[in-house]
Amino acid sequence: MLMISSSEDPYTTLSKLRSQSTREQGLLIGRYRFNGDRITSVLKRVKTKDSTLNYYPRKRQPRQQVDPNDMEQTFQVEMEIQNHKDRCHAKLVWLHYSVTTCYKATGQLNETDFELNNKNYPPLLFSRVLSYTAESESPLE
Repeated sequence: MLMISSSEDPYTTLSKLRSQSTREQGLLIGRYRFNGDRITSVLKRVKTKDSTLNYYPRKRQPRQQVDPNDMEQTFQVEMEIQNHKDRCHAKLVWLHYSVTTCYKATGQLNETDFELNNKNYPPLLFSRVLSYTAESESPLE
């Protein structure tokens, strides 16, 4: 599962996600699981190289640098699929959204739950693809 927060046009952003080696800033990669009409996902932020770190020649040993801002973020998202019989689109409604931050230098864990309301996190509309199934008949190759 891919998730990206961007101020760019959706068509521009979507074209950048076609490559599996993309390192777009703000990109989250993870896994999801269906449970009835609910989707639960766990996503992690993709690391981008920091150009401010010092690199040393191959013959010298690199100095151990501990970046105090080095952290790992894990996002937990739970959404519900709501079908509308009158309409051709379905809705993804936000149920839970939180982030757990682990600071590597100190080992400190910080968990933040986001306040979900229709203004900040409106439901997402999408068209369901009915030709796909939740189960496969053989392993994917």
